[in-house]
Amino acid sequence: MTLRPVRVIKLGGSLFELPDLPRVFLQWLEAQPPRVNVIVPGGGAAADAVREADRRTGLDPEEAHWLAVGAMSQMGNWLAGLLPEAKLVDSLEAITGALPQAPIGTNQLLIVDAEPLMRSALAQFGPESLPYSWDVTSDSIAAQLAEALGADELVLLKSCLPGIDVRSWKEAAESGYVDRHFPLIADRVRAIRSVDLRTV
Repeated sequence: MTLRPVRVIKLGGSLFELPDLPRVFLQWLEAQPPRVNVIVPGGGAAADAVREADRRTGLDPEEAHWLAVGAMSQMGNWLAGLLPEAKLVDSLEAITGALPQAPIGTNQLLIVDAEPLMRSALAQFGPESLPYSWDVTSDSIAAQLAEALGADELVLLKSCLPGIDVRSWKEAAESGYVDRHFPLIADRVRAIRSVDLRTV
């Protein structure tokens, strides 16, 4: 059984503000080597609303975590509606099951429905791996998924590039470009690159 190379893509929540996101994303993807692309959408404005509610009222950390992950699921389902060629996946098994079926020489799109996937794979995504804290966002979740899948690369699609000369992911976290937990996972991912999708 031949498995296709895997690319995990973190699609930043702020990119959902782009009115032509499907066109811009697919144009960028067309220029990439063919892979099975596993897209992890950020939570966008819905996750920001959870963060603000936590700041004002002090939510239980576990409750805040799953509300923010639920926001990622909402964005994933919305993205699946924008990209009808994509398949929504809600478990690690659904992803690995799709790998041998992917046509050679094409970019297959799998969109992560974050909440059911993470609840069904707590060994990889539970609090021992990803603490229930705002130090963990979709950046770390995408990195954890890339590690779990043995992905060939993780691509961080964001609305900007780091505003500093980042020599390490620790510096990137300190600058706010990635979350604070991300450097703890980054060394276990084969390759990571950042792309400003607003300028491609």
